[in-house]
Amino acid sequence: MISFLKFITIPFLTLLCGVLIVEMNFAAIALLGLLILFCLLFIFLKGDFNFFLFSVIIIYGMVISLGPINEMPIIFLLSPVLLLIIFFKIVIKNEQVVTWEIMPFFLALLILLVWVILGYIRNPIAYSLRNKLIFREYFLIIIGIIVFFTNLLYFRSKHIDENKFLYCIFLFCLIIGGLRILAYFYNFDIPLMRGGFTFEERGVRIGSEYVYRIGGIDTFCTIGVSAVIAYFFKQTKHLHKYLFILLFFIMAIAGGGRTLFFSLIFLLFINLFIFDKKELYPFIFILLLTLPLLILFSEHIPLFSQFNRIFEIERGFGDDPMRTTTYTYFWEVFLENPILGKGIGNYQVSVSSLDSNIRDFTYSQLMGGGHGAYLSALAIFGLGGLTYLILFLWGGILRSYDLIKNKILKGNDLGYLNKMVVFIFNCLVMTALGYVTGGSGWHSLILYYLIGMLSGILLRRRNMNMA
Repeated sequence: MISFLKFITIPFLTLLCGVLIVEMNFAAIALLGLLILFCLLFIFLKGDFNFFLFSVIIIYGMVISLGPINEMPIIFLLSPVLLLIIFFKIVIKNEQVVTWEIMPFFLALLILLVWVILGYIRNPIAYSLRNKLIFREYFLIIIGIIVFFTNLLYFRSKHIDENKFLYCIFLFCLIIGGLRILAYFYNFDIPLMRGGFTFEERGVRIGSEYVYRIGGIDTFCTIGVSAVIAYFFKQTKHLHKYLFILLFFIMAIAGGGRTLFFSLIFLLFINLFIFDKKELYPFIFILLLTLPLLILFSEHIPLFSQFNRIFEIERGFGDDPMRTTTYTYFWEVFLENPILGKGIGNYQVSVSSLDSNIRDFTYSQLMGGGHGAYLSALAIFGLGGLTYLILFLWGGILRSYDLIKNKILKGNDLGYLNKMVVFIFNCLVMTALGYVTGGSGWHSLILYYLIGMLSGILLRRRNMNMA
């Protein structure tokens, strides 16, 4: 039988070749490294390479894009074909995809769609070059729903080698994330990498020096650490596991993100508490011993100047007027229309600031959300947006945790899908933590990807129980 995602390989490789021709004059060594990496993964994964390729396109959709075409995510071009296959399987073949177990996820998507439509009806937007980013937000929601159904249908019936998949995912994250750090400090762009991966000469002044947030690192650490923990699930005292986790911690420090760094610590704490309480107490002891020392001596540790940025806790948000101004206006916009919100791209407040950079930054966040998914969901979609996030994101966390606690850990496993559920749970927890200070909640394709995967696993389990 032809794989459900086999059609992706040919169009993707065709697009890839076209983009490579344009990119040949830039960072040739990095380009050669990417090609070698994909060739090795193809040989190792074989039949599962199609799904791995699809996952890379989705998970890193805002990074791996068609640079020559306005940084368009590749999934934009593949989504019409996916939509036709979804229509064929659900409408023509009448395959059942709705059950009570996953009804909250469908309800969340329905709420999001209704609020998006109502927002557009209230404030229709004519297409223009000025508004193209606003339309991109709308398209990302549609594509997200397509991704949700694609993964649901795939995991409902198909089999993948979860060990190979998870291994390749965190290996890919380590290699590309490490390449990103090198590209940043040696001032070159990585071919095929756009969006948050583009090199920019900007930073935040701390004392007499500038420190930087390296774009894209959050995604690679979130996915990578989640895959490592899932891959080594139930394998205690495995040194490779902690070595890989350490590498991701170093990557997080080099990236300079506080939320990411402390979210990684919290994720490890949660996993040790759930899976192996024997390792929890040594972990807490080491943490309580090292964190104060790191904070105390952070000014004397020259790790790309990023280390100091993470542990300058006393600064808080006092030196981050862009973020605090954005939060303030998110809340004010929500209070003006708490039920429906302001809608995508509609400015209903006057952002006043002496600094034009702060004003422009705040406007960009108010357009489609960001730098705090929970507040931006309230501002743009009102209580409907918050309801969507609770049902979709937190519902996914609770459902995956329930499977782990009441099925997997009790020996009533899910066949070959145990590690994938652990992977989903970890990714969703990291996403929920990251949404406190970043993200939008609706244009992040990975959220649709993970909940679609979880829904497919739940459908598969239900069908197995009924057989």
